[in-house]
Amino acid sequence: MTCCEVRSLLEGHVDDELSAGVGRAVEEHLALCSDCRTDHESLANLKKLLKSQPRPDPGREYWREVASLILARTVEAEPPARQETDRELTYITRRRSFFRSLVAAAISVLILVSALYVGANQPPGTVKISTSDQPVLLTSSLAGMVYSVDTGIINREERLRLARGILLLGPPGIPGRSSGLTDLLAIW
Repeated sequence: MTCCEVRSLLEGHVDDELSAGVGRAVEEHLALCSDCRTDHESLANLKKLLKSQPRPDPGREYWREVASLILARTVEAEPPARQETDRELTYITRRRSFFRSLVAAAISVLILVSALYVGANQPPGTVKISTSDQPVLLTSSLAGMVYSVDTGIINREERLRLARGILLLGPPGIPGRSSGLTDLLAIW
């Protein structure tokens, strides 16, 4: 046995609480180790000293006071609060979640109805466009834009730059709708 194991068993050995085999192993270690033997002797002397001392008698008043404290804690105390079971907690949690979802759905429907009401009551807007000051949006295929003949208004470099920008932004509507995409990629 190691010194740590023996020191953990010394109190039990002094009080004769160890089994016969463990007690013999502790005694064999004590015969060889002077440090553990010194600790064992100190514990044995302490036990003899405590046994030689008279036991103090607290008196009748002490025992009456202890009895009244025990009585006050057991009889006059409030009953313990009722603890909810896991099943009840699960039911409460589900019920709260349902009502929160119901409130969120009601608010969403209210917002939708109010948006439709406000949108329906707005007068239709009109836009006046002056062709002299405002740019005009023209639509054409990418291949047609890239391969068209220079007209002097937009040169080939500007058409390529516009076509690249269209490819970066993507075609309007369904993605991949542009038929000239493969042709345009060939010129880069």
